[in-house]
Amino acid sequence: MWTGINFQYYGNGTIKYCDISNAQTALILSGSPSMNISNNYIHDNTNGIFLNMSSPTITNNQIRNNGGYGIWAQNESSPSISSNIITGNSYSGIYSDLYSAIGGNCPASNALRNNGTGLSLYYNSETYFGYSGCGGSNSICNSTGYEVSATSNSYAYVQNNWWGSYPPNASEFYADGTSYIDRSSPLSSDPNPTMQKSSSLSLNTVGLGAAQSSAIDWDSFFDAEIMKALQSFFAGNYQDALDQFEKKFTKEKDFSKKKYALAKISQCYSRMNNKGFIDYLNNNILPKLSKDDELYAVALELEYLSYLREGKFENAVNNLNILRDNHSTSEEMYKHSLFNLSFVFGKYLNNITKAKEYLGELEAKYPNDRLVLNGKMLILGENPSNFSYRNQQFADTFLTNSVQDELLGNYPNPFNPTTKISFSLPQKSQIKLKVFDVLGREIQILADGVYEAGKYEVEFNATNLPSGVYFYNFTSGSNSITKKMLLMK
Repeated sequence: MWTGINFQYYGNGTIKYCDISNAQTALILSGSPSMNISNNYIHDNTNGIFLNMSSPTITNNQIRNNGGYGIWAQNESSPSISSNIITGNSYSGIYSDLYSAIGGNCPASNALRNNGTGLSLYYNSETYFGYSGCGGSNSICNSTGYEVSATSNSYAYVQNNWWGSYPPNASEFYADGTSYIDRSSPLSSDPNPTMQKSSSLSLNTVGLGAAQSSAIDWDSFFDAEIMKALQSFFAGNYQDALDQFEKKFTKEKDFSKKKYALAKISQCYSRMNNKGFIDYLNNNILPKLSKDDELYAVALELEYLSYLREGKFENAVNNLNILRDNHSTSEEMYKHSLFNLSFVFGKYLNNITKAKEYLGELEAKYPNDRLVLNGKMLILGENPSNFSYRNQQFADTFLTNSVQDELLGNYPNPFNPTTKISFSLPQKSQIKLKVFDVLGREIQILADGVYEAGKYEVEFNATNLPSGVYFYNFTSGSNSITKKMLLMK
């Protein structure tokens, strides 16, 4: 496996008509603001496209069957994504982290099918895959997990899309108590029927539980002032948006709104290729805040992104160490400070020893965290199939029709506390039936051995388990299939 094609601090350019496969990451863009990625076939890599502080236009590509993410955006990346087929990617079709915004210029007509999760937003990220009449007409369906997942202060505008059924199943969307998903005005039919999934990959979906409600009043959060500033931002009027967000930050009393406005101020500076954000922070924001203030920590985190963009790596590391040492009570900020320290040392300072040290600290405290997995893929170049805590069969198993017929399903689903899993064997077979949690940890072996031809039913008792999503994996010979079930207590 080779490393892939790396564009670092590359301004304008075009990547077209390439067939890229068997790479750690097919395309890596760091600090590349205006590239065009179109008409490529990106398949069978560990990851498809990785964006770091980059905002390319991604159109008319096929991004298939990658072992991790189809498109992975972090560190204030903001790609425009339209008319792509993104299918069969094991973790997520599109994954966004650390103040990235997926969208811009009305992203439309993408087909995201049969991925682990369709759209996954994490840690102060946003997506605009249908917003106020702009964009939409995307087909996002048949994900192994959620169609859209938003966690840790993330926001998803996904209006006017097709979700595989009408009306869409609310259980296919997840937003934690700090995040928001607007999936209003769903389409009643598939707008992209000719953009079909790969015929060689078949992943099964069943319903998950109801999406969690939020403690935040989102109608109040996205008030008229924020919406007006966002309209300027999405129209490309970044100076006007900057002026509005600065006013909003100054007058606003609510912490969440101030934090959001400050993040958008940083993004406006980034979009204008303006290096004034650090001066803005040091002249107008940081002197007015206590170093123990959470907003002070947010400002340091955003300043880290500007230092990274400007190549001031010593300053970037200094900010991250302050966050790691002084703000460890904020779990997500602490985890991201360790991940980013590993990222800077591994990718920019070529110090793999230090990179492993910080990633090791992260793994020691959070052994099953997605950032550990991401770090091993991105920084250490490991293949997802090598991770002991991940059950690779969840999303990238190639199935035959016969094994799909053998595993019939479970009933009831959702269940509390017991459900029965049934399977049928056309001939004498060596089989195994296991249950896993969402982190890939084995919960129980329900069946293991040689079974005669016939129909079978096995009970799973979850009396001592917490509510949530669980997976059951059935293997017969060389074939394997995984389905979901929901425990609701």
